[in-house]
Amino acid sequence: MKFNANHLKGNFFESCAILLLLVKGYRPLARNINTIYGETDIIAQRKRTIHVVEVKYRQSQQKTHFAIHPTQKERLINQAKHHLKKEKWAENVSLDVIFFYPHYPFFDHIKNVWDIE
Repeated sequence: MKFNANHLKGNFFESCAILLLLVKGYRPLARNINTIYGETDIIAQRKRTIHVVEVKYRQSQQKTHFAIHPTQKERLINQAKHHLKKEKWAENVSLDVIFFYPHYPFFDHIKNVWDIE
């Protein structure tokens, strides 16, 4: 299987995100899961909450506002609902985004970005 530079960069930053989540007390459950709604980068657990995590790399914090377009937002919300239904033990779900940057502050972990109701 051939990998292009974007794929390798994506894998690298997803691995960084998993390390960040571990340090923050999350338990990673799965990575790169395909559902009928698309691919989920990371699924993690913290207490009785499932965290559906999207990982993005951007050159600056100013560009993060444009990182997720409305169609992708809808897809992510549907993925979060799907994982909440699938995991019967979970009390709720949080849709998180982790942004990485090439300079300080290097990353932002934005929790519960959108209400999935």
